[in-house]
Amino acid sequence: MKRALVSLSLLLCTLLPGNTLLAAGEMREEALALSQGNLSLKGTLNGYEIVDYLLPVAPGQSLQVHFRPDNLAGYFNLLPPGSQDVAIFIGSSAGNDFAGTLSVAGTYRIRVYLMRSAARRNETLHYALEVSLSPATASATNAPFEQTLALHGISFKVSA
Repeated sequence: MKRALVSLSLLLCTLLPGNTLLAAGEMREEALALSQGNLSLKGTLNGYEIVDYLLPVAPGQSLQVHFRPDNLAGYFNLLPPGSQDVAIFIGSSAGNDFAGTLSVAGTYRIRVYLMRSAARRNETLHYALEVSLSPATASATNAPFEQTLALHGISFKVSA
């Protein structure tokens, strides 16, 4: 009987912390629809909540993100297509502004979150997010590649 109680206690100890962590960290996704390449939005999150803003991008498009949090522990990361946790921009170390040309096509994630210390205290984050995406150019999206190379008087035409 005593052995059964100890086993049950150990089983509950291993199950409860995992369930508590899953319930505490809610993640939601929102697709961004940019009007003429620009979007401004305001949002709020609490504690361990995370918001992923999904943004489809063509290769060669330039992206600018300006993040304005009211809580100094609020940040955003930029994740490339296919990534769930590896970011190409980390706001907590690089700041609240991103500007760059994206070479890979796909859906990027702008992930907004609170640092763990603030999330643990169930703090609230109010923020403004401004996103600007340059138009996709025909040469970047579907134009064939063609290049002529010359070496020692011999010309090579490369195309794809």
